[in-house]
Amino acid sequence: MGGDHQPATAAPKPSKGFTGHLAFAIAASAVGSAFQHGYNTGVVNAPQTVIEQFINQTHYDRTGEPMEDGSITIIWSLAVSIFCVGGMIGGLLTAVIANKFGRKGGLLLNNVFVIVAAVLMTFSKPSKSYEMIIAGRFFIGISSGLAAGLTPMYLSEISPAHLRGATGTTYQLVEIGRAHV
Repeated sequence: MGGDHQPATAAPKPSKGFTGHLAFAIAASAVGSAFQHGYNTGVVNAPQTVIEQFINQTHYDRTGEPMEDGSITIIWSLAVSIFCVGGMIGGLLTAVIANKFGRKGGLLLNNVFVIVAAVLMTFSKPSKSYEMIIAGRFFIGISSGLAAGLTPMYLSEISPAHLRGATGTTYQLVEIGRAHV
């Protein structure tokens, strides 16, 4: 009876560390958010000539006249750069979305922007509307901006304290890696 008693409060258990669930969350966020961000940053470069021809053909179908090269370049530049404008807006919305819907809820809500962008860009050619490509790039930019803020927050939130720095930076590593592949 002398030294057998337990203290009133037990010491907290150490966190488990790198588990299968954490690995899955990191992989899902890498593919679902960071990979998409890096992909959408660079994907537009390869089909440049095809999209410029589409812009010119669309203008010709509407007006009966070919578009000037300078005008095609301006529209192409807008289609490429609008992604960054959307990204800035998405980045600015990160705190509002995270506070209102939570990190996980914000990431799930972010899928709406991805779907809208995909629908717009998919139906741009059948609709003969290069403006839909521009709008789609804008929405995918918003999605990327939100993901760039929400994903590291979510990963840090679900990670044990000693792994938070490492898991929080995986988003940036995957994004940079994909943009350079």
